[in-house]
Amino acid sequence: MNKYVKLIMASAMALSLCACGGSSSSSSSTTTTSTTTTPKAVANIEPSSIDPGKNYSREGLTSDLWFSWGNDEDYFYLTRGNKEYYPSGFGISWYYNGEEVLDDSSYNEIEDMHLVSTEGSNLEFDLIFIDTFTAYDSVSGQYYSREGYSLDDIEPIFYDQYVESDKGNSLEFHSDYTVNEVWSKTEGTGTWYVLNATQISYTPDGDNNSYSFDVYLDDNGKLDYIDSFEMGTYYVE
Repeated sequence: MNKYVKLIMASAMALSLCACGGSSSSSSSTTTTSTTTTPKAVANIEPSSIDPGKNYSREGLTSDLWFSWGNDEDYFYLTRGNKEYYPSGFGISWYYNGEEVLDDSSYNEIEDMHLVSTEGSNLEFDLIFIDTFTAYDSVSGQYYSREGYSLDDIEPIFYDQYVESDKGNSLEFHSDYTVNEVWSKTEGTGTWYVLNATQISYTPDGDNNSYSFDVYLDDNGKLDYIDSFEMGTYYVE
């Protein structure tokens, strides 16, 4: 079978359209949020822990885009930067109405779980992260979603999913974020979470290390296989 990378988000959009029999409410070719309820704007995630993304779909850009709810021409993205030059550890680029207003700006810092602009920035912002896929800017009053989707769109792809490597190792993911593992014929457990738009993270119990897996979907938007540099490739059985 010919296997290739797809965004988890793109799959979620396709599944949503299939479930609705198509949509006549939007003709835009870019992603818009599927969130139907407005979450409380509370800083639940430390900004420094946000993974910018490892997006394979855009030439020259690996970061995930964070789209404003209701306006897919308003978005930002983060890139990792040396703290000597980027106080927050991030460069931030921002577009309004499709026009670039920030380009890898280092004029930002983290204060009390807020990612805020500093003097010298061309744009004032005050971002909090409600979860790893949802952000809120108190300056503009806008919510943003990573690639236009919520965790509720993405996580079910992995619920009760069993994958196995050609060496006989296996992982079984559950909806309570636990994992049953078999490694070299030894059983173990661990935890998982969605890291960004194209990766998940797995941490074995009793192990100080976490392992990121690139996620590959089939033509139907279902999990095909996952691949980790350290742990190898696991296929859906």
